[in-house]
Amino acid sequence: MRPATVTYGLILLVLAIASCNKAPDGVISESKMAHLIADLNKAEFYIESHSSDFPTDSTRMALKQSIYAKHGVSQELYDHSLEWYAHNMDVYTDVCDRAMRQLEDEKKSLTKRMAHEPQLSRGLEPSQPTYASHGDTADVWVGRRSWVLTAGMRHGTLRWDQQPDSEHRPGDRYMLRILIKGNSSGMTATLAADYSDGSTTTTTRPLSTSDWNMVLLQTDTLRQLRRIYGYISYNMQPQTMAMLDSVALVRTHLDRNSYGIIGTQVTVDRHGNAAKSGQDAGHRVDAAADDHVLRDRADDQARATGSRITPGRRPVAHREKRAEN
Repeated sequence: MRPATVTYGLILLVLAIASCNKAPDGVISESKMAHLIADLNKAEFYIESHSSDFPTDSTRMALKQSIYAKHGVSQELYDHSLEWYAHNMDVYTDVCDRAMRQLEDEKKSLTKRMAHEPQLSRGLEPSQPTYASHGDTADVWVGRRSWVLTAGMRHGTLRWDQQPDSEHRPGDRYMLRILIKGNSSGMTATLAADYSDGSTTTTTRPLSTSDWNMVLLQTDTLRQLRRIYGYISYNMQPQTMAMLDSVALVRTHLDRNSYGIIGTQVTVDRHGNAAKSGQDAGHRVDAAADDHVLRDRADDQARATGSRITPGRRPVAHREKRAEN
């Protein structure tokens, strides 16, 4: 009975291992594919940062061939495997997530080493400021901060959707910030805000690879923000790869000097009527500022006379007179 029990246990172990690997014969397994994608990403980034050492396609391909050889696969097998993964995106997404986790772990390890060996930071991309999650200027991003895009993903979108944080004020500005590494092209980012009155403000801009990208959106001073969301569109070409890293959504409270200068954003009301930002931006921010000034003035008068002022009420006649001037 004991040999039979051992044999039965081995069969269960083999079946368990097989069930974990969804890739069929002739296709690189998920685990191996994740390690391969991570190494190919690192090769792409190394080529970019040492472009003078890789002046031709053949020199760049030689480095990639060394990566294939390290993993015991050929480019033909890699391309064939990508075709299968492209038709099984749920599996491929999991593979890319594994590769992303590997890269993030290696990045954390490198960061610790850099703290003790400053020379390791030479030649790295310039850093961007970091922000706390609260305050007048804060990083309010709540989603994942990194993605890996490979040729097998072809085209699609990366989406996010979140509620405004508790410190949001009407008129706040939002900046989507992303570091993109790789050789992909044709990516765009859209940042949008929905308001409680049914209107929406959107802005879209192309993204540059191997660089920091910023997408700005100015919220309206007289509308209540309901949600802020957006997406990144990508179209991966054969033999391309990109990594989106250090994603942040920075919220900054209203600045009168810079309000309304984002010429690429458009606001559409609930009836579908569109108005490009800046057409009445100066008027709207002045009106919002007037509200605060007039309320303060009314409060001062109330304190001086001992009378009571209903919250939200203001001397409309002053606004009308100002408008006539």
